[in-house]
Parts: sequence; C-alpha cells; structure tokens
Amino acid sequence: MLAELERSLINPAWPIPEPWQIVERMVAYAKTCAQRGMRLHSITRHMHGVMAGREGARAWRRFLSEVAARPEAAPETLFFGVTHRKTGHRCITP
Repeated sequence: MLAELERSLINPAWPIPEPWQIVERMVAYAKTCAQRGMRLHSITRHMHGVMAGREGARAWRRFLSEVAARPEAAPETLFFGVTHRKTGHRCITP
C-alpha cells in the first residue's frame, strides 16, 4: 500500500520493489539492530504483509511467527524464509 502511495503521490516512475528486495534491505537493517541487542522478532512482526496476495504468503507469515520469532534467530534467517516458503508440498522462490 505504501509503495502504491509513493507511485501515485510522489514519483509515478518509481518501481515497486519485489518482496525479496524488501527482505534484502530489512536484513541489513536487522543486522544493525542486532548489534544493538534488538531481537529479530521486534523487526519481523511488522513484516507479515510483505508477501500479501502472493503465493506462499501464509507460509511466510508462519515462518515469521515460528522461526524468526525465536530468540536466537539471526537476521540472515529471513533469506531462508523468502527462498524456501512452502505452499502445500512444493517450494517456491522469488
């Protein structure tokens, strides 16, 4: 939704990033936060909608709730969630 606002109000030529691009940027941010002692879950709880409307969205949300919420979860964990989110029995990639 924010990406659509960016395009309609500020820059019509701005390309809406793909979910994997957003996650890539968030991993860099999460690494900085982790150095300050912040848990990954504090960041990922705001990322449930990144895959909204896409195949694998439910698996992504489950991944964030079950894996990324663990106290020992590292920021790089998010890459695994994007490339291995499962729908049914098959794996899909971005």
